[in-house]
Amino acid sequence: MTRVPRWFLKTGFAWFLIGGGLGGVFLAFKAFGLWPMWRVFITPHAHIMFVGFITHLIMGVSDWMFPRPKQTRYTEQRAIAALLILNAGLILRIVAEPWLGLRHSPIPQVLLTLSGALQFLAIALFVYNIWDRVYMPQSSRAAWLKRKRQREQ
Repeated sequence: MTRVPRWFLKTGFAWFLIGGGLGGVFLAFKAFGLWPMWRVFITPHAHIMFVGFITHLIMGVSDWMFPRPKQTRYTEQRAIAALLILNAGLILRIVAEPWLGLRHSPIPQVLLTLSGALQFLAIALFVYNIWDRVYMPQSSRAAWLKRKRQREQ
């Protein structure tokens, strides 16, 4: 496994630890009746688990498992940029979401918009980078076409 998939996976596992710890804190606060003041952290917690953990895992495994053809537009720099941009957007979301829940001001709304734009940019950059790696090798394609023709007869 090369370094970029490892970074995606390890970053995802780090977010998983953070999200799991935060979930444990939520349960403790709920048990002691302190839950209402922590409700503003529910959405950031969900983003930590879904974007921080699951999305990083999906990106890391797909970067690792998809074949690398000789001619592709994939670059390691683009993959690293997607990783950094995705994490910047996630961190902005984690900061802005509770802030918006506690006070209505334009600053967290701008940060949330920027967060969404960064996360979308990171995912679009990743998809652009890996798009050419989703293909069927010629030998497999020839065998598939042969089986298809046999079934049609």
